Amino acid sequence: MLNTNAAIVALILVLSGQNLIAQSNSKVDYTIKYEPKVEAFLADVLDINQRTEIQRGWQIQLLSTVDRTELEYQMNKFESLFPSLDSDWVHERPYYKINVGAFLKREDAVRVLHMVQEEFPSAICKKSSNLKKTTFLN
Repeated sequence: MLNTNAAIVALILVLSGQNLIAQSNSKVDYTIKYEPKVEAFLADVLDINQRTEIQRGWQIQLLSTVDRTELEYQMNKFESLFPSLDSDWVHERPYYKINVGAFLKREDAVRVLHMVQEEFPSAICKKSSNLKKTTFLN
């Protein structure tokens, strides 16, 4: 009787072990199915994102000055040194500010900032909430 029980337990262990080996060798594909309301919501979010042309990101601010002549001089200097980077200026009274680039990640902006700071030591990295998607560098 004891040998029979031991044989049954051994048989079960052997068969379950073969089953585990067979499962670990086979590729399993998973399919995620959402409820119709969730699928509709995700489709709406994707549509809104594709139609929106403005996005949050990071920029480099080269300069903030009250002197318009200084702004123009620094803008020309920057464009001659870094022609591949987009630059623009804004007037937020009383300051003129030069903003450069458009980055999704802060890390990418900081990498470029280090290069820019060699010529413009006062340059800083800043958040921006109204960047055009077409101007992103990454």
